[in-house]
Parts: sequence; structure tokens; C-alpha cells
Amino acid sequence: MKNVTLSSVHFSLPKRFDYRSNNGSSFFGVFAGQEKFQFRVCFYDESVLWVQERQWAEDQKIEKTNDGVVMTFTSTQYDKVLEWILSRGCTALPLAPKTLVNDWRYHATEMGKLAKNEKELRSN
Repeated sequence: MKNVTLSSVHFSLPKRFDYRSNNGSSFFGVFAGQEKFQFRVCFYDESVLWVQERQWAEDQKIEKTNDGVVMTFTSTQYDKVLEWILSRGCTALPLAPKTLVNDWRYHATEMGKLAKNEKELRSN
């Protein structure tokens, strides 16, 4: 935001306003898209407890596996979900939708390239 000023205009949310109805019933932040996605993500190691301790979406389901958990949920917040999965590093693996898997793979590959050239990049 730029040039923010205080005004005398008062705004109140309607009594029946429900933020979740505008974001696909998920709780990842304020950025919501138009399309609703069905997400499926594996979590491992320290992310297992972290994922289980919070309600990320109204319809989330968590299944235990031998290695961790798989969480399934819907959301319109594609970019925030991608950011969230990337923030979990090597303890999160997206399974669906295919666009999420491809975007995650792209970012992981590019991070791998940076890691491989880290010393050279730092010396410049």
C-alpha cells in the first residue's frame, strides 16, 4: 500500500460475513483464487506433528503412513499452499494436483542449482 491516510469513513463487515466462504474453506491467509483445488501432500519427520496440530482447512483429512502422514484438503489459495509446502523443505512432498507437483519440482530443481553453485555465487 502507498499513501495510506486515515479517513472518517467507517466500515463494518456484514454480520454473516465468513472469510472462509471466500477462500475455499482453508486457512492459509488472505489470498484466494477463483479455482478450487484438491491438494494431497505427504509430510515427514518434524512436519508430521506440526501438520497434525493445526486445522489447515475445513475438509482436511490426515492419514498415517509408515513414513509420516498424507494430508488431503481443498483450497482456492494455490500460491499460499505452494509457499507453505516449499517452506517445509525436505519434509513435504506434494502428490496432487499435478500443477502443484510440477511447480514444486521446478522450485526444488532451481534451489538444487543454487546449492550446487553456492560457493561461486557467494564469492561474486
